Amino acid sequence: LSSFETFDEFINDLLTIPSGTVLFDIFACPDPHSALDGTKIQRIGRIISTSEMIVSTPHDGLFFRHQKKEEDFELHPEWREQVKATCSPDGGKTVGTIDRLVGSTIMEQLIDANQFIDFERTAIHT
Repeated sequence: LSSFETFDEFINDLLTIPSGTVLFDIFACPDPHSALDGTKIQRIGRIISTSEMIVSTPHDGLFFRHQKKEEDFELHPEWREQVKATCSPDGGKTVGTIDRLVGSTIMEQLIDANQFIDFERTAIHT
């Protein structure tokens, strides 16, 4: 949104997205520790536009909800401690916990380097 002067400009730009465009790749890993290892990160799906974009209302009922980690912790209580483990994506320059660094830093770096299991090819990208 920062490259647009107004929200309407942003919406108008979205309306130019053609049918068949990959909007999002969806990635998952079996547990918090696995997020540090590209051989365990899996692309499990894609959200692809199936038509031209149209303007809708906030009440059209379409939304995406990410499962909250607290819900995962109820199913896997051992993950509460796993996410507190210290890790570093860059050899020690940045140090933090899995909980803080995995999504925005470590997984993105692995994905950008094509180090993940691709559901479409069922092979590890390296």
